[in-house]
Amino acid sequence: MARVTAMDELAATRRHAERQRPEAPATQDQFVDLVKRVSLEFNAMRSEVSTLRRRVEQLESQGGKS
Repeated sequence: MARVTAMDELAATRRHAERQRPEAPATQDQFVDLVKRVSLEFNAMRSEVSTLRRRVEQLESQGGKS
């Protein structure tokens, strides 16, 4: 049952992606640029998560006091 639900949730995303499909395939430069952008965003999010994790640990060590 959960598998069917997950498939249903992805159906709209798949349809949207198919509508956005370009006429020509991406060039290698476009692909490299995309990978760079995704990597930068991922690293920024990872840094933010690390900062939040340190803050949570700090608060927990203080007994929840701010």
